[in-house]
Amino acid sequence: MELIDRIAKNIEAKRDDLSIDKLSKKADIPASTIIKVLRKEVKDVRVSTLEALAKAFNCKVDDLLK
Repeated sequence: MELIDRIAKNIEAKRDDLSIDKLSKKADIPASTIIKVLRKEVKDVRVSTLEALAKAFNCKVDDLLK
């Protein structure tokens, strides 16, 4: 499994029923960025994006990479 696959899977798992719009606001990153990651339209996810998502999920960046 590629890294982007793991990241997308972990975001979906942690997102539960949180909408992309709400996650976007909570993480302070564009919804379009989250959608691109979830659709695996990017090969590399910026560290700043991972940090923002980890903060929104109250977890470590490493948790999104496992």
